[in-house]
Amino acid sequence: MRKDGGKGGKMITHITVNKVWLQDGDSTQVKRVNIALMDSAGHVIGFDYTDTWEDGSQFRTVNTENEYNGVNTSTTTRTIKDPQGQEYYHETDIESSPVHLTKPPKRSRKRTYTKDGIKHKETYNYEKDMWEDSGQTSVPQPIPGNTAPASSQAEPIEADIGTAKNCIYVGPAAMYEDYQSSSYTALGAEAGYSRAISNKTGIAINTGVYFHKDMNQYSSESIQQVNVGAGIVYFPFRQEGGSENTFDFSVHLYAGFANLKSTITEKINGSDSGYTSSLSYSNSQTGFALTAGVAVDLNLSQHISLELPIDYAPTFFKQEYYTHKIQNNFRGSIGIVFKL
Repeated sequence: MRKDGGKGGKMITHITVNKVWLQDGDSTQVKRVNIALMDSAGHVIGFDYTDTWEDGSQFRTVNTENEYNGVNTSTTTRTIKDPQGQEYYHETDIESSPVHLTKPPKRSRKRTYTKDGIKHKETYNYEKDMWEDSGQTSVPQPIPGNTAPASSQAEPIEADIGTAKNCIYVGPAAMYEDYQSSSYTALGAEAGYSRAISNKTGIAINTGVYFHKDMNQYSSESIQQVNVGAGIVYFPFRQEGGSENTFDFSVHLYAGFANLKSTITEKINGSDSGYTSSLSYSNSQTGFALTAGVAVDLNLSQHISLELPIDYAPTFFKQEYYTHKIQNNFRGSIGIVFKL
């Protein structure tokens, strides 16, 4: 971290071009330029990245970290400019903490933005968890040179553009199940809900129901299994504060329970009269279940994507009913994700 007041330098680390989806369903390209900020000794002390949209709008974030007199200070600045280069949003976030944590960290967050031709100044109240007007709102008047479209005069946008907070998944599914001394494939459906807690991480709940039936001339067996789990979802290739790409990759891990119900029906033939009857009996049990897997998403629009999850989904039913202590099951699905 920087410890002196000398002049540093800049170095472009990489340039990327991503596709993002707009609220009206159209897509556009965003060019990102990442720049590493260095102190006079050549040490990296922060980053500077700028997203430039096709219409010329820019979203810029600059973050630096400094150490001075035993205090670490992290400063993040976010600015937004319209296609004409006029800045209409500016936010500064400063957090200071002692190197040896002898005192609690201090944080201040301020922003200015333009809405309907009025320039607002606000300060974030961490106790109330909300922005408050600092009492310095300017008099309504046109801003020179500000010809930004109405969309840019809307409420300030947050840094995480392009990441849906809530997602719902539904789709058909197939489960290859390790059942007693044999195995089979059960067909059914899967549904899930996830909520983003950051650009890369989310919490989720998942459920599925699967059916299978075996028949011969003497008997039939119907099997129904229900899986319910909750856990975490992680997107390793997403950039913090970045937008979604056309394809998205994630890994997930759920823990929960599974219930399996088996119903066997046997035919009974009367040798004297030639009549036929049947006898049915069922067995049901519940056990611990895990799900570990990956998923690939194809983003069709801002609110819809096509997802292909593949899972290893072992169950731990009582060994007295099964040949294996752990039932090694595998699950695949394909469905639609609705982003809310």
